[in-house]
Amino acid sequence: MNPPAFPVLPSWDPSRFASPDAIFRGAPFWSWNGDLDPERIKSQLAVYRGMGIGGAHIHSRTGLSVPYLGDAFMARVVESADEAERLGLLTWLYDEDRWPSGFAGGLVTADAAFRCRALVLSRRCPAPGEARHHPVHHGPPQPVAERTFVAAWALRFDGESLVEWRRMGEGEAAG
Repeated sequence: MNPPAFPVLPSWDPSRFASPDAIFRGAPFWSWNGDLDPERIKSQLAVYRGMGIGGAHIHSRTGLSVPYLGDAFMARVVESADEAERLGLLTWLYDEDRWPSGFAGGLVTADAAFRCRALVLSRRCPAPGEARHHPVHHGPPQPVAERTFVAAWALRFDGESLVEWRRMGEGEAAG
């Protein structure tokens, strides 16, 4: 099966302003948060068309009855895209299973190689084995052993001004 082609944007014709193509109409998030009944999905798409909406972004939410990106979920996505196309609507699959964006319900970050990277500024080095959250890390605290040491710096301030600094060796205590 070939993936669908992106719609080609039509050339601008002012007479089409009164009835714009689907690509120029609104396309809200379409929350999937329960049983994915094919007939209900078709009915909702028909309502969108009747409202003058150009399509929808499929977005799974809490309460979804099938596993995100599983076989049943993807079968409903394909059926939705087919029905939307039949109705002259467009569909998109939002890259999420709830929030945060890019997380895919934990599938992306299940492998440590794909987790967030960050530089941490701290008044002290974490103790070996100490687990700490980072403000943008959306998962369990990451043990220090799983982190990669890059560098440590000893800094001295006079009020708000940095007056002295030196690079420290790994494991060296600041003093």
